[in-house]
Amino acid sequence: NYIYVGRLAPEKNLEMLIREFNSNGRPLTIVGDGPQKELLRNMAGDNIRFLGHIPNDRLPEIYERHDVFILPSLYEPWGLVVEEALFRGLPVIASDKVGSAADMVTALETGAVFSLAAPDGLRNAIHEVEKNYETMARRVADINWNGRVEAQLKAYTSLLD
Repeated sequence: NYIYVGRLAPEKNLEMLIREFNSNGRPLTIVGDGPQKELLRNMAGDNIRFLGHIPNDRLPEIYERHDVFILPSLYEPWGLVVEEALFRGLPVIASDKVGSAADMVTALETGAVFSLAAPDGLRNAIHEVEKNYETMARRVADINWNGRVEAQLKAYTSLLD
């Protein structure tokens, strides 16, 4: 079960995501609201469901019902939702335009990053995650969140010195 959480807006590249899932038939859940809501709903096949806006306090239970998070954005300065999905135990598929992809996905080997320039990039990333799911899920579970927080705090406080 795949999931996307975020705004339904052009820069999120959800039309490409829906075309791929219409083609592969895998289950996809889309959480969020935005200006493309009707366009995307009209494009989507029966394997794609839309949950609309979900309050933040209910998102953990939504993540727990899914296996892989996807963020196919055309531009994403960081993509905090990647960290949120990893924190909830989901391997991640992200485009190479997601700022956090290098640090949180590639470096930690917790999913797959695909090039938006590659015609089959998303398809290949889905295949890679499915083929290596157990290993990636184990790496996600092994993330030392306390260590990451301490390192970030150290980096910030060193700027004050």
